[in-house]
Amino acid sequence: MTDQQIQSASELLWTLWHEGKRVPELPKTLLPATRAEAYAIQARLEERSAKELFGWKIAATSQAGQAHIGVDGPIAGRLLAEHVYPDGAELAMGANYMCVQRRNSPPHGT
Repeated sequence: MTDQQIQSASELLWTLWHEGKRVPELPKTLLPATRAEAYAIQARLEERSAKELFGWKIAATSQAGQAHIGVDGPIAGRLLAEHVYPDGAELAMGANYMCVQRRNSPPHGT
């Protein structure tokens, strides 16, 4: 991916995230082909954050978890401080949606 494609992908994801919208997949020109490209897009999301990075999360640490979302190893994600809630906060999870998609495969989501 070019630097401009990485920037455009991060801008689109940021906008969708903050408007509560989804798309079935990124436009083909903005789909990362490698894990490094995907992490580069994620880094740009952190740059847009109004606060410092809160921490990291890791997913798909087991083979079963990896198979469930269609990845070949654990994946890391940034936790942005403006999306961290205090202990005891009650959150509505009805709009929660997760999707990881490999090229040439149907989306896996819950």
